Amino acid sequence: MSCIAVALSGGVDSSTTAALLKREGHEIFGVTMLLCDSEGAKVAIDYAKRVCNQLDINHHVFDLRKQFKENVIDYFTESYINGLTPNPCAKCNLKIKFGELFNAVTEMGAEILATGHYARIMQDRSGEFGIYKGVDRNKDQSYFLFGVNRNILKSIRFPLGEKCKPEVRRLAAEFGLCTAEKKESQDICFVPGGDYKSVLNCQPNLGDIVDTNGKLVGQHEGLWNYTIGQRKGLKISNQEPLFVVGMDSDNNKLVVGEHNALEYDSFYVSNVNWLADTNCLPEKIEVKTRYAQTPMSAKIILNDDRTVVELISSAFALSPGQCATFYSEEKVLGGGWICGKDNSGG
Repeated sequence: MSCIAVALSGGVDSSTTAALLKREGHEIFGVTMLLCDSEGAKVAIDYAKRVCNQLDINHHVFDLRKQFKENVIDYFTESYINGLTPNPCAKCNLKIKFGELFNAVTEMGAEILATGHYARIMQDRSGEFGIYKGVDRNKDQSYFLFGVNRNILKSIRFPLGEKCKPEVRRLAAEFGLCTAEKKESQDICFVPGGDYKSVLNCQPNLGDIVDTNGKLVGQHEGLWNYTIGQRKGLKISNQEPLFVVGMDSDNNKLVVGEHNALEYDSFYVSNVNWLADTNCLPEKIEVKTRYAQTPMSAKIILNDDRTVVELISSAFALSPGQCATFYSEEKVLGGGWICGKDNSGG
């Protein structure tokens, strides 16, 4: 049996992960990341310690506040200030969970890092490890995992990937875990109450609102207050409804237009991390540009600096800064960061 480090967040998913691996007979220990100084972080550590006491396993806390601030919180803030829509969960997976934490537990002697993600790691016919969608489509988290280093997939375990949430709750109750009835938080861990503006702590930075022809139609209160596709709260009048369709951070301008201006059929993705061999990519793939989105059929054109994604059917409201995750049926092929529409693609 393997020596496994289990990342414990103080919630029911990671707790059940630890209990399942303990039942399988593995040598396990719990690890919790201290990422910020919030009250929620203290509560999470307390729950993780209680779970480890229940399972009679060791528990360790890694202070990663400095790394988390530099790689996730600062990135989050800078993205909004620059008119981008950040994805802190994907960045945390890349830099913290499967970066800093993975390195730390392997130095402690762990052969595997297990987490409570709803995704699967499986081997294909050639023996290559890959990330696949979780069985529970309502909880599938594969979208956020495109950035994991392909070389460490053999040393990662997602025990909940084959399970659905109700079953996990039932198992937690059967194990008698203190987290069995614990409610899930929908907030970003460092954004209390979902108020991301309180984290940004930005001073008002007034600028022009212009339409797609460059005509001045109003004033904005700072680009970070708006999102692509937003209609309400613009404080401008027009015969037809206007939506946020772009942000010109260089000139501090918010661009608005009618609904059809949100349409796109191709876009650029930068810093792509491939989990599959790019020489054997299928001609047509599926791509998600938001977590809750139905995958869209597409073709990709590989370039040295940016990958072009050409959609088979048009879509709406592309958000630069967000993730684009590529799939071939169940398998994650890779993904990267959306950097804008490919205007040459139509």
